[in-house]
Amino acid sequence: MNERPVVLVVDDDPSILHVVKVNLQLDGMRVLTSATGTEALELARSEKPDVVMLDIMMPDIDGWMVLSELRGMLATQDVPVIMLTAKTQQEARVLAFKMGAQQYLTKPFNPLELAPRVRSLLGAKVGPVSKEAKRDTIPVSEGRRTVLLSPHDIVFAERNGPVTRVHAKDKTYTVTGTLSELQKKLAASGFHRAHRSYLVNLSKIAEIRREAGAYTVVMEDEAATEIPVARRQLPTFRRATGLKREPA
Repeated sequence: MNERPVVLVVDDDPSILHVVKVNLQLDGMRVLTSATGTEALELARSEKPDVVMLDIMMPDIDGWMVLSELRGMLATQDVPVIMLTAKTQQEARVLAFKMGAQQYLTKPFNPLELAPRVRSLLGAKVGPVSKEAKRDTIPVSEGRRTVLLSPHDIVFAERNGPVTRVHAKDKTYTVTGTLSELQKKLAASGFHRAHRSYLVNLSKIAEIRREAGAYTVVMEDEAATEIPVARRQLPTFRRATGLKREPA
């Protein structure tokens, strides 16, 4: 461990970043700051901090996704994490611990607590992530509630303007980040990009229709959603589903 502990602080509020940074620096720590989840993951990979302080609500990928990625990367899976958030619901606190966080500090907080909390985690051995969170689950939002969703339960995902929605058989959730980021997360679980706006679970396709040379997939959700397969996606879609190329 470095003589000066390195702490990565992630929050999209500049005033919070300033308060946390000043208080930790006064205690002799080196502080890295980030206002986005994407940048935070890049810093975590390159700088290998001793502790991460992580907000949940952020504009690109949220703290749940960042925490999931931290626990999934070999270089950061053992780094202690303190959730620093305005979410006061008990279920959010429980979810954070299930996903591998070590502490949960709600805003507003006492700045004098910060350094002792970080010091208490230096050199700490991070325990295993819960079995529920280990199943490659995806943190999704249902209103103000955040839940862990198994890829097996996802029928398809869609990008509608700035919002990415995940559809289960009878429910719809929202998730932060782009459809491409979600695709990377689900790549090993049998998901395929059928269209620039749709990501489908190949095991949840009820029917494949072909008309006038164009393909449409009917999904196994309650609405039997029909999703067009884009021409540019057709070659890889055929390979993924085993469809044979039909003569012109």
